[in-house]
Amino acid sequence: MSYRIFVFDIDNTLTSRLDGHFVESAVEALRELRKKGHKVVIASGRMPKTATQLADNGIEYDYFIGATGQIVTDNKYNVLYSQCFSEDLFERISEYCRQNGCGYFWKMDDCSYIVENNSTIDNIFNTYRSKTAFSKPENSRAYGGALVTEPEKKELFVKEFGAETDTVDGGAGIYDVNLKNVSKRDGLRELLRILGISREECMAFGDSENDLELLQYAGLGIAMGDGLEVCRLKADYVTEETYNDGIKKALKRFNVL
Repeated sequence: MSYRIFVFDIDNTLTSRLDGHFVESAVEALRELRKKGHKVVIASGRMPKTATQLADNGIEYDYFIGATGQIVTDNKYNVLYSQCFSEDLFERISEYCRQNGCGYFWKMDDCSYIVENNSTIDNIFNTYRSKTAFSKPENSRAYGGALVTEPEKKELFVKEFGAETDTVDGGAGIYDVNLKNVSKRDGLRELLRILGISREECMAFGDSENDLELLQYAGLGIAMGDGLEVCRLKADYVTEETYNDGIKKALKRFNVL
């Protein structure tokens, strides 16, 4: 099979689980792919404009699937596809998290709106250095959310909103909150439709629960060797660990590089 488009999760896929830093061989692999004329896609729980670490590390891409599949943009932030939370659901979730002390932030156009803060959220945004707000930005829409709280409170949240949302482990102590039955798969499906590329021509890399449907939808889904077991079990192929040049080795294994 000749692959034309390559999709990469960020955390623990392009970055190392050991220290959170971008793996240089992975960054080099993305550069080589684009030089060869292939399309490079980032698929993340983050929003395109808030994924500032990519530019900081010299990473270029063609398209971005953000908010775990609920928005797709090109590399100029032009929106190609999106789904937003309704105002009613937005307000109900926000109030629930305030009342129950659940750490929570919304993924909005150009910032993250922190509804209920905690030390873990502080650490996340100190690391990512992306723009945050503590009051709702005017004329901004919520494309997704993130629950950052104890497992017990997470289960109660699921009981309250499980009919309307999916709460998925995104790693790093973050549970992505998506519209029901929406995942990275949906963003990829829409992007491939727009580009006129078949899923069989797509290779995707991931490590976490929120990558499962992406890996299963792509023509070849590759799990990182140090990824979650559920991801490794359901992928088409398991490469080596992120820090052990897993991405570059897989691309060579399938004669892409």
